[in-house]
Amino acid sequence: MTTSTIKKSNEHQSPSRFGSSEGDNTYKSYLVTLDSKQEWDFIGTNLSTTAWVSGRDFEGNGNYTYSSGPQSNQPLFNMFTGQCWGIGPTWNFIHKTNLLYASVICEIEPIEEVYIPSIGTNGGSITINNLSQFNTQTINITFSNPTKQLEKSCNITSKQETSVTCIVPPLSGFHNVTVQDASGVNSTHYAWQPYPPFIKAVYPSFTANGLITLIGDNFGDNTNNIVFVNVSTSNITCNITFATSTQIICQLESSLAEGTKLLPISISVDDVYTRTYKPHIYVTMGATPNAPYIGAIESAEMYQCFSQSLNIIGYESYRFWQGVSYNSNNNSFTRNNGPFKGTISPLNYTSITSKMKEGKNILYNINDGTISSKIEDVRYYTPLITFYTGDTPIIDNITSTNIQNTTQSLVTINGNHFGKDQSYVLISIEGQQCKSPQFIGTDFKQFTCLLLDIVEPLSEYNVTIRVAEMVTSKMVVSKAVVGPESQYDDEYPDKSFATWKIIVIVCLSFLIILVAIILLVVFVFKNRRGSRRAPKRKQSVVVLKTVPIYYGGKVNNIDGH
Repeated sequence: MTTSTIKKSNEHQSPSRFGSSEGDNTYKSYLVTLDSKQEWDFIGTNLSTTAWVSGRDFEGNGNYTYSSGPQSNQPLFNMFTGQCWGIGPTWNFIHKTNLLYASVICEIEPIEEVYIPSIGTNGGSITINNLSQFNTQTINITFSNPTKQLEKSCNITSKQETSVTCIVPPLSGFHNVTVQDASGVNSTHYAWQPYPPFIKAVYPSFTANGLITLIGDNFGDNTNNIVFVNVSTSNITCNITFATSTQIICQLESSLAEGTKLLPISISVDDVYTRTYKPHIYVTMGATPNAPYIGAIESAEMYQCFSQSLNIIGYESYRFWQGVSYNSNNNSFTRNNGPFKGTISPLNYTSITSKMKEGKNILYNINDGTISSKIEDVRYYTPLITFYTGDTPIIDNITSTNIQNTTQSLVTINGNHFGKDQSYVLISIEGQQCKSPQFIGTDFKQFTCLLLDIVEPLSEYNVTIRVAEMVTSKMVVSKAVVGPESQYDDEYPDKSFATWKIIVIVCLSFLIILVAIILLVVFVFKNRRGSRRAPKRKQSVVVLKTVPIYYGGKVNNIDGH
């Protein structure tokens, strides 16, 4: 890694020339791509000046991508949601001053080094390129976690001459990724990491021992992940009580002092770190149970509320980012965020001022109700805070249930009004969280979850489901399978007593059945003996009367006549 000072000009000065000698074809250099907190801290410790790093909003729509190196065009930062795929140290990730002169930081790597794209902690499909030195027909790709001493293979689904596509399994934390073929040719991508945690929504608390619920992605791989959460610039610890790959519940260690804000929220999952300044929006949050997300003005009443309440004198071009996407096939809009993500939005507007394009962000002029996908030279853009108010979830029944008191149980719940984003669905059964909800089918009326905690086998269970601020509870009748639980006898004496009652009843039942079988066998045996003796006596009489004998050369009957 090296630094140099360049001047912004129209000259085509390529930063890839820095950090390598002329004619050296072994290494290549490029503007540094910051993709981890560890790299950020290293640079911050060793460099005390402002510097250019990789990253650019090519289309001017608020979606930053890496602009150099093997990560070119990979996602970096989303200005609207605050999601960062590398390291997002500040709320807007850009320097407040557009400097004409600044240092640049370059990094170098071997030309033949294989770059492994990142993926979320739940895994998924990736394509690995630059494999010309390998025999792709015999190639193997292994993810190794040196901290956990675990290895996982990437299941190859497609092989090309210089690239392969494979399915990365669920994983968390830093890994070394080794690519090797049968001839022994190999390359290792060190310190590879999955996408950092991303917070979509927050159920806040501001007092000691209060519970904060975080909804998002990449919170781990549903194993024994090491998770840390801190809130505010004071880094107040929030102790983890429940964590899955999409949901975290933590308890505040102390209250927020007067003037201290809840944001930013810092999360570290197996040393992969992110700091979120705006879960969907940068805002001083109040005490509300609702989960905020980027919404849309979907009614005349909502538009009237904003237009009459906001003091926009002097800011006639004030814009709201809308959380919808345009569909050119039917001239409609689809919700991008929140529990009803993917459904049609009844966007309320007066007219369209520019041609709509798919994939472009929609801007709403709160002054006149017009919408546009054209980014104008206007300073005041802000996302629209929306608090979900939908129908209360409905629980119809539980099927395929095998609730056990010693092992994890897969629970299937049927009902309605669960939304379309499973990460927002919070379930508890008898007060215990049911983890990792997964929708079944395409109608979003059925999902499964894993119940990992000990739940007493009962004839019916109290099931509570929360989607955003809408909560419902219902007593649901279900079967339960009892497993061995001697290891819990001391900790749960009531459960031990109940188990012994069941054992005694079962033993008595077996004893009664056994006695009945013995009596039945004796009865049958006696009847069979009696029926066998009678025919023998009858046969003896017949023989005595009919069988002839020889005596004195004559044939006589047995009676001598």
